[in-house]
Amino acid sequence: MRYEEQFYRKVKLIELNVVRKSFRKASLRVALCYPNVYRVGMSSLAIHIIYSLLNSYKDVLCERCFFTGRKIEPRTIEGNRSLREFDIILFSISYEKDIINIITMLKNAGIPPLRRTREGRGYPIIGAGGVVVMENPVILEEFMDILFIGDAEAILPKVIDVLISNNDKKKALEDLIEIEGVYIPKYASHYKEVRRSLALNLNSTPYPVRQVMFIKGPSELTPIYGRAYLMEISRGCPYWCRFCLLGYLCKPYRIRSLNRVMDILSQGMSMVRPSGIEKVVLISSAIGNYPKLEELLFWLVKDQKLKISIPSMRIDKMTYEMAELIRLGGQRTITFAPETGSKRIMNMIGKGITFDDIIEVAKTCRKVGFNNVKLYFIIGFPSEKEEDVRAIAELIKRIVEVGYSMREAVRVTVTPLIPKPHTPFQWLPMDDIKSIEKKIKLLRGLLGNDSRIRLSIYNINDALIQAIISKGDKNLSKALLKVEDLGGDMRAWKSVIRSMGLERYAYRRISLDEKLPWDIVNTGIPKYALKRLYELSVSELSG
Repeated sequence: MRYEEQFYRKVKLIELNVVRKSFRKASLRVALCYPNVYRVGMSSLAIHIIYSLLNSYKDVLCERCFFTGRKIEPRTIEGNRSLREFDIILFSISYEKDIINIITMLKNAGIPPLRRTREGRGYPIIGAGGVVVMENPVILEEFMDILFIGDAEAILPKVIDVLISNNDKKKALEDLIEIEGVYIPKYASHYKEVRRSLALNLNSTPYPVRQVMFIKGPSELTPIYGRAYLMEISRGCPYWCRFCLLGYLCKPYRIRSLNRVMDILSQGMSMVRPSGIEKVVLISSAIGNYPKLEELLFWLVKDQKLKISIPSMRIDKMTYEMAELIRLGGQRTITFAPETGSKRIMNMIGKGITFDDIIEVAKTCRKVGFNNVKLYFIIGFPSEKEEDVRAIAELIKRIVEVGYSMREAVRVTVTPLIPKPHTPFQWLPMDDIKSIEKKIKLLRGLLGNDSRIRLSIYNINDALIQAIISKGDKNLSKALLKVEDLGGDMRAWKSVIRSMGLERYAYRRISLDEKLPWDIVNTGIPKYALKRLYELSVSELSG
């Protein structure tokens, strides 16, 4: 048997609000694929947005599909159908390494991964969107028929109109060229650049009010946030931290009004609360900047008696009242991202917070009853010195001494800097592995065996792979195919990186005047502005 025929039925997956339509009657059949496991994919708001948007069309059928293993043919949850049966296959890509899973899913479905191999042979149209596509679509040119640059709500309605009215694949792709935010690799010579297409008014942008909910199934399928309703209150970020991709890729900062958010939640929770779902996850890249956050938290926690989960909040935006409401809403750990303990590095990255702010907020959170705090730091900044690493340890210890006395009360995650496209740091090389390992060893030694601190290090090899993919070009397709062919694991990656010299993508310092592969994406932020911020960072280091 090619496939464990009833995979999701065999594991007794039960969901609420699944949309089922007649496959035969649909004018356009879409397989919405997330190239990672179910629990990760169903924690992605993008999947809910696209699924809801496409199924809102009477003549469009959309079924979901997730990565289920290297030797299993991917089939859709709703109809247990092969991907080959659909008119279009759409991938939402959140993580660079998931590109390997895309290749695996296509191969296991009997679909050639390379675009040119599929041409003229009756295969479905294959497209992709998501942050990985937006940061550098060129790495996917050899695989995809369509690449989406921007927000799904702004792009997909125009794309669907073209596809429904056109049965000829070649003609449909030609007609899609003129749509803002759409990039057709076959006609790459047509493009000087691709402008992002954005949903600028979130109040009038469709939202997945009726969300598919995990109700029952094996624990390994439980979404990351548990059984919870996803509520995006804002999009983009108003800050200019020089290392942060989302800060540049998703500008401008846009909000949903409090009234609109409350209206969506009132409708959505009325559908899912009878099934025992009592938790709301607030989604935002800059939640502390939401104008009426305290009022929203009060309404959720006090009036609606709901549990809540919030993302990392900017330190200088947290108030005592907010912290108290977050704790009353059931969140047990509060999360912040100081990024560094060094004033020199803080100035260089443009974060704009002070260490006194950090300590005061840590005190506030402890005072309202939080026993645990999670902190994110980055190492590997340019010209980083031993004293900068020591400063991280000193800041962590200061936070511990505020009163976080329980075992593993202060949970620290350290990530190597990955210079990203479209940021002022895009011209910088990544710090090499030996240097990073040396700094981590120093940090571990400085923190010692303090049981109050739990130190987690983001896998350095994963960071290198992410840097290679994000700053790659279309020639990277050969390496991606080779990695998949060798098994797609870390051993395969190390072998291919070594044999094909892929480190050059991560470790090369790029000239400010060089034409970059990802320059095809117009983010709305001119390159001279990025250069100016880069120069400011350099001057901070030498000042």
